[in-house]
Amino acid sequence: TLTLCAGEDVTFVATGGTERLFYLDNNPLGVKSGSSTLSTSTLITGNRIKVETFDAIGCSSFSDEIVVQIVDNPIISLTSTAFASSASSSTFCEGDTITFNVTSTSAIATYTFIVGSSAVSVTTNNFYTTVPPLSSTTSVSVRVETAGGCTASQTLDMFLNDITSSGNIGQVSTTICAGETPPAFTNVASATGVGTISYQWQSRTFGTDFISVPVSATTRVYTETSAIGTTTFYRRAAISTFGGKQCEEYSNVIEVKVGTPPISTLQVQGTAISAPATLTLCAGEDVTFVATGGTERLFYLDNNPLGVKSGSSTLSTSTLITGNRIKVETFDAIGCSSFSDEIVVQIVDNPVISLTSTAFASSASSSTFCEGEAITFNVTSTSAIATYTFIVGSSAVSVTTNNFYTTVPPLSSTTSVSVRVETAAGCTATQTLKMFLNEITSSGNIGQASATICSGETPPAFTNVASATGVGTISYQWQSRTFATDFINVPVSATTQVYTETSALNTTTFYRRSAISTFGGKPCVEFSNVIEVKVGTPPISTLQVQGTAIS
Repeated sequence: TLTLCAGEDVTFVATGGTERLFYLDNNPLGVKSGSSTLSTSTLITGNRIKVETFDAIGCSSFSDEIVVQIVDNPIISLTSTAFASSASSSTFCEGDTITFNVTSTSAIATYTFIVGSSAVSVTTNNFYTTVPPLSSTTSVSVRVETAGGCTASQTLDMFLNDITSSGNIGQVSTTICAGETPPAFTNVASATGVGTISYQWQSRTFGTDFISVPVSATTRVYTETSAIGTTTFYRRAAISTFGGKQCEEYSNVIEVKVGTPPISTLQVQGTAISAPATLTLCAGEDVTFVATGGTERLFYLDNNPLGVKSGSSTLSTSTLITGNRIKVETFDAIGCSSFSDEIVVQIVDNPVISLTSTAFASSASSSTFCEGEAITFNVTSTSAIATYTFIVGSSAVSVTTNNFYTTVPPLSSTTSVSVRVETAAGCTATQTLKMFLNEITSSGNIGQASATICSGETPPAFTNVASATGVGTISYQWQSRTFATDFINVPVSATTQVYTETSALNTTTFYRRSAISTFGGKPCVEFSNVIEVKVGTPPISTLQVQGTAIS
């Protein structure tokens, strides 16, 4: 019994005799001949083959029979994971990893996979994955064989949807500031390929995958419509459609760098105040704002720019009013900027003060005093005052919470006395009094011819030894006293440099001349030397007669 696969070629070989005649199911196949073989591929199950051989004189004999048993060839199906363009072809993209799968109606012993004309895998597995991937249009076949030797083959034509160039894109600038919209992307080179080319623009940020941009963007060029706040990457997908299969390749990637704006801060110089804050200032007070961040700055007053941006980091002013708002915009090297928070201004009125003294007020801003005079300065204010600083000349002599100051030691020359007051909020006011010394540079000297007289006599005239001198107008007043009394003006008018007593004296008496300097409306007095006029006590006279008791 001969087992054959359906349609399998088989050749029967006869031996013996010089001529042969083959039989199929006892039916002669033609006539006898010198051929010793019979080839056929049309046998079916049950067919019987035998041969009759003849010798030279025509004698013949039959061989035994070979009985035919036909086994069906396997029926197979070859498919791939590539896009099925038809039953016998697939279309794939460059770089696709494709797996070919075989199904069969029979058990298969070996699978032989053939790419083009080269067998690439002989295996017992019914699948094959292209390694490396297919890189051109070709055919992939499989030849299967059963344990009985029956075979079947099937072929898929594999078409590469080849994108020969994915194209290139460009852009004018690839650095922008946060919140800006990138400039338009241009087409440097269009994509080319075997299929119909279409486009899709895509973007991504750090740590994410490319996705299609949110708006329709299917042309060779693209203009972003939204502002971006972080560095973003853009590319253009070239889509080739061929044999019903879409393949994508990508242009160059353009990185649009988004500059991080500088961190803007605003402080008040010399304080711990930083925006956002409220700054309390005194009326007309100088203030300096200091900006940090960036390489250039632009200050704003109530949202209005103050000039143009520059490298200066400070703004100084003394003209702010309540409600003013100060902020700064700082810029980095590429022009990206940010705003600081605002500092809101609150103006507090400066105190209104009045400085007076116990010295003679020559005018509203000046006083006149005498040498040795103890003077107290007093301050009144419209506001509560925290500290009073009293200044004599250029030297601060008292910093106190009291609103008065007494000169210790007394002032000894013409000078100025000022007070600087400060409220708890730091607002200040200053007022000055000019203090003029009504100086008597010399009080003068007086004299007299004799300083001793008898009781009941009138002293001789007092003379002017040296006149008094001083900054003011000098006048005089003569004074006298006795023991244990104070000097008082003499009873008669005596206002010249000299004086003549008009009354007799009965006791020792002291005389002096006061020099009165009048300056700035203020009279000051100093005194001459004192002259003591001694009044002699007369002796007690007695008379007796010598040798008698007569007195």
